[in-house]
Amino acid sequence: MDYELQEREEPRFEIFIENTAPVPAPQIATLLTTLNAAFRQFSRRVGRRDVTLAVASVEQGSIRIFLDAIEGAQKVWEARELLTPFATHLIEATQILLGLRSGRVSATDKKAIEAISQPVASGSATQVNLVNNGTIHLHVDERMADALLRVLRPPVQERVDDFIEREQPAKAPMLSQQEVHALETDGLEGAAVSVDGDWYARLHGGHGVLVPIKADSNVTASLQHRALYRLRGAVLQGPLGETVGIYVTEAQQIGGP
Repeated sequence: MDYELQEREEPRFEIFIENTAPVPAPQIATLLTTLNAAFRQFSRRVGRRDVTLAVASVEQGSIRIFLDAIEGAQKVWEARELLTPFATHLIEATQILLGLRSGRVSATDKKAIEAISQPVASGSATQVNLVNNGTIHLHVDERMADALLRVLRPPVQERVDDFIEREQPAKAPMLSQQEVHALETDGLEGAAVSVDGDWYARLHGGHGVLVPIKADSNVTASLQHRALYRLRGAVLQGPLGETVGIYVTEAQQIGGP
């Protein structure tokens, strides 16, 4: 099927990575995956439910990934109309994270912004730019990446404490000692469920209860809605020792590709 992705004229929507060393493939994959998730979420909010980003081309030199948008089978041109407001949406989300404007940033947008910052934070790139219609909408250099990741990646204990404080322990499910031990060793079987950008586990034998999942972005980016996983990690406990969720360090898909 010909989407005519190679025949379009400038200007184009692109990710420009000025790299100083080869950028690890998982970083690029995570960037594209999380950016697409944020784009799909944004598109649904404006009433377009079958839109996705597509890679139109990749150019040599510094890494330049040109993106397009497709909707359903053939609605390429109409879908492209969403790219400019999406770019504006991301810069607004970044400003909120940096405290420059008020508002709330969804977990999906946070993951996308974190993935954009990662090549700079790891030292593979000096900057990552999100460019649309020839205008840089999002410019992430070393200083910006450091500021964003301080917001998005506080120390593990701080993340756990914050999660416990925000949850309501009285409504949280309990895990047996056997399940706690399995989670820390061989793993617990459960289906991953995404609800409004947050991840939950429906554990085997858990009577359908959704257990909140907290994990680093490299783990959550690999999860698929309703797929079955063997989850390893540790429980998150409240002040009375009650289980308020699980912190997942490894999610191995069961029966996947």
